[in-house]
Amino acid sequence: MILTALAVGALIGLVVGALGAGGGILSVPALIYLLGVAPHEATSASLVIVLFTALAALAGRIGKNTICYQIALVFAALATVGTWLGSLANRAVSADLLMYAFALLLICVGLVMLRRAYPGLFSASFGLFRGAASAGSGAVSSDDGAADSGGYVAGGAGGDGSTPALGAVSVMGEVSSIGVGSPIGAAPLWRVALVATITGALTGFFGVGGGFAIVPALTLVLHLPIKRAASTSLLIMAITAVVALVARAQTSLNVDLGVIGAFTVASMLGGVAGAPLTRKVSSQKLTASFAALLLAVAVATLVGQS
Repeated sequence: MILTALAVGALIGLVVGALGAGGGILSVPALIYLLGVAPHEATSASLVIVLFTALAALAGRIGKNTICYQIALVFAALATVGTWLGSLANRAVSADLLMYAFALLLICVGLVMLRRAYPGLFSASFGLFRGAASAGSGAVSSDDGAADSGGYVAGGAGGDGSTPALGAVSVMGEVSSIGVGSPIGAAPLWRVALVATITGALTGFFGVGGGFAIVPALTLVLHLPIKRAASTSLLIMAITAVVALVARAQTSLNVDLGVIGAFTVASMLGGVAGAPLTRKVSSQKLTASFAALLLAVAVATLVGQS
């Protein structure tokens, strides 16, 4: 099983490195269909993978002024309720329902990425997809070196100034920046809390990193530059992954740490090997490839459940 985990992890990491995305969202179906892990256990195992890969990616960004620590802590704190409830809901649903819901998640993210690759593909009715895609979802980031949804990094994000600080909640209920550096603008506190709760729920329920939701939330709601948003999302993912694992430990947390450790190490090494491809292939092709991969996995998941 360890050898299989190494092989599968390296393959997933290679895809992640080449496409710049998908660590968390691809690890769940890989664990289920290639390693034979039960759905609920796979989502818990994915959280372990997300946690360690996010921490590894963070290590290379500390001191480069790309991580907005105060924003990450506030966002993660607001996401905690959603993460906890999502983790408890994970155990409350059947394995079949969990996989159908996961397939739906894959389809939604795949369509967002497809819309990003081909802006004219969908009609104006898909304005939500257009907004998220134009901001950059963090799923493919060959231009910016952003982190992917599972905490993997497809290139380095250099510093571009001092880190803005999320320092105050005004009497009008707005979150604003008061630190030195590029302003992040202001957003209603209820909107920040709503987005954080939703992304936290996705992490807790599906066991994914949530970078595909966190990065556009940071760029659209708090107006962070994409490199800062990608780096900051890593810290948020690490915190929410810990919260989700603690919540699951209250019920049952049954993961094979040996297999998961092998999977994680191999996927990280594979990510390093695949990363150079992001500089050789256009961003549009990478984004379209990631979208196609997610939609294919979604179809395979639905077929496997039928």
